[in-house]
Amino acid sequence: MQTFPQVFDLVTHELVDLGAPPDSEHIAQLLKAKNFILSDDEFQELSSAVGNELIGLGPLDSLITPYVTDVVVNAPDAVWVDAGSGLKLHENVFQNTEDVAFLARRLASLANARLDDAHPFVDGRLPTGVRLHALLPPIAGSCAKISLRFPNKATIPISHWQTSLENAERELLQGVIAGELSFVIAGDTGSGKTTLLNSILRARPHDKRILILEEAAEIEIDQPNIVSLVARSANPEGNGEVTLQNLVRQSLRMRPDSIVIGEVRGIEILDFLLAISSGHAGSGTTIHARIDGE
Repeated sequence: MQTFPQVFDLVTHELVDLGAPPDSEHIAQLLKAKNFILSDDEFQELSSAVGNELIGLGPLDSLITPYVTDVVVNAPDAVWVDAGSGLKLHENVFQNTEDVAFLARRLASLANARLDDAHPFVDGRLPTGVRLHALLPPIAGSCAKISLRFPNKATIPISHWQTSLENAERELLQGVIAGELSFVIAGDTGSGKTTLLNSILRARPHDKRILILEEAAEIEIDQPNIVSLVARSANPEGNGEVTLQNLVRQSLRMRPDSIVIGEVRGIEILDFLLAISSGHAGSGTTIHARIDGE
């Protein structure tokens, strides 16, 4: 006779392996296939528990606030959360290392990627736009490692930047906007690159056709002729990938006035340089780089 925790573990793991949603229909099918018989009350309790486990970020959900930018999991009793003031330790979030590995595999599945012995690491995006990186043992030591980066949805008017900058910096920013100059914003992690990019775009004239290309949709501009294109990772079989480089090339055929890439980290920089050198004024992007003096 299986106990409730044993049935719960079996159902959750089977659903993740199958890539099936945790709805009542799939849970009932699994129970029938395994010859498990539950009362109506037990089935409702199981369905609720499985749904809570398999939807969202599982045990990490209780740690997430609108201010969280990063969550890193080193061990069951070592989860670090940055809510704007640096990483803070949260202990005993997971029961054991198996729970950490299970969440890592489930999140990888949500990101449409494989995470197993043959593919022990993954770098992808969750449907919510959260950036996921995960590693499995043994390359991750004795416990799987999970790193989550949450998109910044903050919007700050350009006037905020203009009042907080030195005169020369303020004049440069005003010149970029008024002259519709192409630009690159460089900065370290969490320095506000995307937030500044968002502010510049919001201050641009509303009659311009701007194509925004991103790996995850972080830039939201309420203007009439803004087109957002989002890259896509390959599926578990390695097919269907759409890269930022692909998007840049497609955008050149879409009659853009300007092309904006949320962040360049690879070969797409060459296509971006081609775009700004061929008459697409006011194009822009961000790069991850430490600035001298910081």
